Amino acid sequence: KSMKKTPEEFRQDLKPVAVKTLKQSLVLSELARVEEIKIEQADLKAEIEGMVKDVEGERKQKLFEILSHPQNQVNIASQLATRKTVARLVELISSSEKIEQKTEDSEPK
Repeated sequence: KSMKKTPEEFRQDLKPVAVKTLKQSLVLSELARVEEIKIEQADLKAEIEGMVKDVEGERKQKLFEILSHPQNQVNIASQLATRKTVARLVELISSSEKIEQKTEDSEPK
């Protein structure tokens, strides 16, 4: 079906998903900034070590070298920042829900 579409039709089909993804990314970036979420070198090292832990011998060293390349480290750090930010968002939502529940429970009926 997509083979019969013009490039413009294909772009129009992808636009809603792209806009949604961009909005989500911007919201997460702003939350990370406000919450001062940072990725330290130790976080990056631990993540890379976790990624290679089940690989043996020479392949492990090669994979470690590949993942330690600066561009790959940027990508890994970005993924880590996203995970940390989403985890923080979940914490914020959970604590907000607990406060709402306590407020509802304490209101006279």
